[in-house]
Order: sequence, then C-alpha cells, then structure tokens
Amino acid sequence: MKKDLWGYVVILATALLLQYLVELKWSGTLALKSAGIVPWTIDIVAYVAFGAVAGLALRHRALRWRLLLIALIAIVPHVVFEITHGSDPAYPYIGLIFIVPDLIWTMIGAALATALTRRRVPSP
Repeated sequence: MKKDLWGYVVILATALLLQYLVELKWSGTLALKSAGIVPWTIDIVAYVAFGAVAGLALRHRALRWRLLLIALIAIVPHVVFEITHGSDPAYPYIGLIFIVPDLIWTMIGAALATALTRRRVPSP
C-alpha cells in the first residue's frame, strides 16, 4: 500500500517540476515562437498522463481519497508556483485560474485509466 503513495509522490513531483520548467524556461519561447495550440497541447497531454498514472497508482485507495489526491496533482503545482514566484502584475493570480482546466484534464486521465483497466466480471 505504501508503494502506491510513493508512486503518487513521484507523479506530484513531476507535475511540480513541469510547472516550474514551463513557467521559468519555456514560457517566453512557447508564447512567442510557437502556435497558440502548442502550450495547450503540452498541458493537456501532460495532465491527462498524470491523471492516468495517478489513477492506476491509487486504484486500491478509497474513491474519496483517490479523487482528492488526483485533484492535488492539478492544484499543488500552480499554488506552489504562485507562493514562490508571485503573480504576473498584468494578470494577477492567472496561474490559479489554470487550475480548473488542469483539474479537468487530470480527472479525464484518471477516469480513462480506470475505465480501460477495470476487470470485467463474467456473468454467471
């Protein structure tokens, strides 16, 4: 049971690392030198993958704990970045608004992983 929590911590740390990488290293490059769809595609793919892996790692946990822990994957990186680096003066707290789409992508990934790995019980 502790193995699933270690897997979860790795996923959460990876999400946090991705947040810092995108915000500090790639934000200007992605915003100025690529199509607008590129950052959104990276975000969608990353958070669907985080949700899917977390859904698989936490499948033996109770549903309410699973939902809370998976939601934290979308919430913690944005909140920690806001606390450590502050807000953009032009758009205060915009990073916190992006929690909502990331939460949606994470839950979609977890739901897909659960649906695709659910064992079907043969009918008698």
